[in-house]
Amino acid sequence: MILDNKNSYKTILKSTSIFGSVQLVTIVTAIIKSKIIATLIGSYGYGVYSVLLHTSDLIKQISLVGIDVSGVRKIAEENSIKSENEVQHNIAVISKLVLISGFIGFLLATTLSFFLSTIIFSSSSYWYLFFFLAVAIFLNCLTAGNNAILQGSSKFSQLAKSNLISNIIGLVLIIPFFYFFKIEAIIYVIILTALVNYFISNYFLRFLFNPDVKISFKSAIESGENIIKFGSLLMLLSFLPVLANYIVQIFIGRIDGLNEVGLFNVGIVILNTYVGFIFSAMSMEYYPRLVAQISDFKKLSSSVNKQIEISLLIITPILILFSIFSAFFIKIFFSSAFIPLVPMLDWAIFAMLFKAVSFPIGYVFIAKADSKVFVKTSLFFNFIFVIFCITGYYLKGFDGLGCSFLIYYFIHLIGVYLISSRRYHLKLVKSTLQIFFINLLFCTTIFTLSFYSEIPFLLVLKSFVLVSSLIYSLVTLNKKVSIFSYFNREEK
Repeated sequence: MILDNKNSYKTILKSTSIFGSVQLVTIVTAIIKSKIIATLIGSYGYGVYSVLLHTSDLIKQISLVGIDVSGVRKIAEENSIKSENEVQHNIAVISKLVLISGFIGFLLATTLSFFLSTIIFSSSSYWYLFFFLAVAIFLNCLTAGNNAILQGSSKFSQLAKSNLISNIIGLVLIIPFFYFFKIEAIIYVIILTALVNYFISNYFLRFLFNPDVKISFKSAIESGENIIKFGSLLMLLSFLPVLANYIVQIFIGRIDGLNEVGLFNVGIVILNTYVGFIFSAMSMEYYPRLVAQISDFKKLSSSVNKQIEISLLIITPILILFSIFSAFFIKIFFSSAFIPLVPMLDWAIFAMLFKAVSFPIGYVFIAKADSKVFVKTSLFFNFIFVIFCITGYYLKGFDGLGCSFLIYYFIHLIGVYLISSRRYHLKLVKSTLQIFFINLLFCTTIFTLSFYSEIPFLLVLKSFVLVSSLIYSLVTLNKKVSIFSYFNREEK
């Protein structure tokens, strides 16, 4: 039993470290790419590049109708209980469905080309850009399907390698295009990047997919009816956070103007990208593992507790590090004009500790496909998020906004835990609670110190808290899994 526990912690830690490393590389390449694009094609060119990318992503999400997420669940759920032929059938179904989705995305982009050109560029003359963009959308849909199959089949190493190689090759290829062709290269760079992502993901998928398994489009739609229905629901819910953020932005813009809206958006980017990357890394292996254990409440509860423990031990030192040097990071990655965000980030970073607990619990709702629960919870929590943010900003500006994040994530944690404990018999065990409260003490200390800038040797005190947190995480992780032997251990 002890050996099984250690193996479980090793699996979580290994998958998180793999995808965490990939996320870090993605962040670094994104920063380099932004600097290169801004330098070579200027602010206007960068604006055109960004708006085309966002248009592509939006159409892709609409045309996929969540198949890339629900497909992961379908494969992971049946991977352990179905024969190889049935697993191959599911892979073929998802491949056909994303092919249909890609074609729908292609049609949407081409059909709406004149409309999109008029809306974005105030002229229909640039309609041809969206014809080219349609090719990238088609390829991106196929790539999303490939990644869903790899994730659902628990091929995390292949998925991580695919993402890593795609990011590096994509970065290398865009430099000469922008250097020689400047702004004219934008649409070709987008297509080239999509092409690279597709071929690399397809290369890693070839080890899984049996080309002898044939299925018609009609059969794929019939077999994938549940995938489409559940995916459509997930797609609908994904718009709620976007809508909530949009409402908050409108309110801030009406009160203080677009400059403050820009600051708010940068703060969200920092939280979601430079701090929240660990959550994205965790979800890659965690989601399919939950689905595979969904019928066993005991195993499910054990997985959630272990995931929370690893999440807290990894993310707390990162939160403290970012809290100490947030102003420095903002100057490096953005500019000193964004320094007013620091007070908001002090609150919001503290809030991420509560998210580290609520995030693994919230995934249980999706893994169980409990649509009744996660629709109601999503509506409720997004509603109170908007209310808290508007109230906080109105009363105290960015300080109040950050405080709202902290209150929201605390309430979110309490809410999802109470629901999951009653509905799925989920309980947080003693070791999980102990880790949480010790890390809460570290974060509370560093958060309190941020209000006393006049204290002598403040940086030394903060550094002491950071080192203490790091030592605690390493020692605790070492008790659960031999860290050094784990990192030297070859993948089975």
